[in-house]
Amino acid sequence: MRITKISVKGLFGYLDHEIPLNQESRITIVHGPNGVGKSVLMRMVHGLFNYDYGFIGETPFDNLNIYFHCGTSIHVQRIDYKERLLVECVNEDGSRNRVPFIPTTYMDTTDNDTLNELVSKEIPTMSPLPSLAEPLWFVEESYDPPESIEVYTIEDILNSHPQIHERLFGQMPDWFARIRKSAGPRFVQTERLKTTAIINGWLPEVGQVFRTSEIARGIGERYRDYLAENETELEKVVEENPDLLQPLLDAIKEMVDNYNVDRSEAMARLRKERPDVFQRFHQNLDEARRSGFFSDERKLFESIINERFLFKSIEIDEDEGIEILDDNYEEVPLSALSSGEQHLLVLYSQLLFEIKPDTLVMIDEPEISMNVVWQRNFLKDLQRIIELRKFDVLVATHSPEVIYDKWDWTVALGAKVDD
Repeated sequence: MRITKISVKGLFGYLDHEIPLNQESRITIVHGPNGVGKSVLMRMVHGLFNYDYGFIGETPFDNLNIYFHCGTSIHVQRIDYKERLLVECVNEDGSRNRVPFIPTTYMDTTDNDTLNELVSKEIPTMSPLPSLAEPLWFVEESYDPPESIEVYTIEDILNSHPQIHERLFGQMPDWFARIRKSAGPRFVQTERLKTTAIINGWLPEVGQVFRTSEIARGIGERYRDYLAENETELEKVVEENPDLLQPLLDAIKEMVDNYNVDRSEAMARLRKERPDVFQRFHQNLDEARRSGFFSDERKLFESIINERFLFKSIEIDEDEGIEILDDNYEEVPLSALSSGEQHLLVLYSQLLFEIKPDTLVMIDEPEISMNVVWQRNFLKDLQRIIELRKFDVLVATHSPEVIYDKWDWTVALGAKVDD
């Protein structure tokens, strides 16, 4: 279900906003002075569909309204004296669902003790991951740290165990569950790739820190799935064109035999001692890409990132995920990237590999850490991604360079507050 319009009345007690979403371009840009609620409104919409009812309950507003292309709309009000929200659905014919959704707001997901108790009771094998960061994450007790650790977010838990959601917030009616599943929007904040030490198998901080490797693995897994689906065809190409991969395989075997090392160490030595092998290998990969044996998402991701990065390039390995190489074909650690490069890498990988079609993606201040050239190309990059993935984007920005020549896509918020 595509969202066509978002409106809020009485935000902070004095602001009314209406944002019609551009259906043709699929990109809508909101701008305005600080304090008019651009980010807050995005978080409210995200929170409604992603269990952050506490944030909505803490935000002063009269009503929040979300409209869909099919004619259905959702209307949210606060019931202050009961610390609850009233969520109702109006159907295309004007009728209302008989059972409204009335989640509590005071028992939000930051009440870790209550959540731990419920999760422990309903899922005995799950335990909280000790963390210095919010939100809370969980792991299976039988995990094998650190490489294969499987981390579950609160959203993962609530999605797979609705009885926990019911105990925390109240029972979710079927009509809301259906809309949430088909139209759940995503709020993408500025993120950074980080590295972190693992102490005794525990990550001392998680959140976006752990998400880095999760995204990298997700891209690798997606690529693996693609190769599995096209295994026969790809094998045929390699068989008919032995030069495609054979030089690298031969060099690895030679290194393993001569130095009695495993394949990973052989690869590391080759990068330093035989850059010519990797140069030929990457030329062959380019030939394979032109032959169409890599997913469109992967090709576009690599293309956009390689257009933006200077003195380095990106590739996706089916096992390791994201791999950054400098001009000498030596690997660049993710931690060595600039903050802008990290930001771009995370944002574009999310858009291409995680977002479902017709989802509304809300991006808050993408210009952070972007140079002027990147800002001016941001909407062009988005258009290329949207053309492939078919989702909608709502961008909040203070940068005229991001908007550039697309002022007809903009909605001004708070114009009367600060001319």
